[in-house]
Amino acid sequence: HLAQALEALELDALGRDVQDLAAEVLERERLLRLVAEADAEIERFGVDAAGDADTSARRAGGSKSGSSDDGTGEALAREALALAERSGDLRSEHFAHHFLADCPLIRGDCAAALPRYRRALELAVELGDRSETAVEMQGVAMALAGCGHPARALRLGGAAAAEFEALAIDLSGIIFWSALLERYLGRARAELAEDAATAAWEEGRRTRFEHAIALALDARGPGAEPDM
Repeated sequence: HLAQALEALELDALGRDVQDLAAEVLERERLLRLVAEADAEIERFGVDAAGDADTSARRAGGSKSGSSDDGTGEALAREALALAERSGDLRSEHFAHHFLADCPLIRGDCAAALPRYRRALELAVELGDRSETAVEMQGVAMALAGCGHPARALRLGGAAAAEFEALAIDLSGIIFWSALLERYLGRARAELAEDAATAAWEEGRRTRFEHAIALALDARGPGAEPDM
């Protein structure tokens, strides 16, 4: 009888292990689906916003039309973040923070976007993913530009551009991201004299990537010391 009881306990434990594993697989699938849906939704929002800005720029005296931001992408990203943190999925957590930074940046709220990109940058560094690290550095650069720090923005933008070249990665096909870079880094260039803008960009390109990461992680928005 004791042997039978022990066997029953072992089978019960095995059954629970299988159930736990199945639950983990389902949760993982749900998390990946959330990340993909958030990515698609935020890209749609970004493309729509870029189109609105382009249309507005072509209208003499016309008002900017509203983009299709209904908060869906941000809600999906928040759900993905909660699930990623609960399951310990560092890469999905990184993507969720990146998406949560994209939303305010697209809306023009750079002060809100900046700490979110910094957090996404921290996670990209922890993952050891240099391409994602460069992406988040671009995010920090754009947020800095929108917070009134054009020289710092262009230095980080130059550092990120140099890293992408070293990795032989071209992100120009990502329409909404390219539009955001032009919107914010273009603004940064316009706010400086041409030679100063070029000098800041080239200084960033010469900066060691690890040092540029440290500068990006230390970046602060409104109220920070003026650019030097």
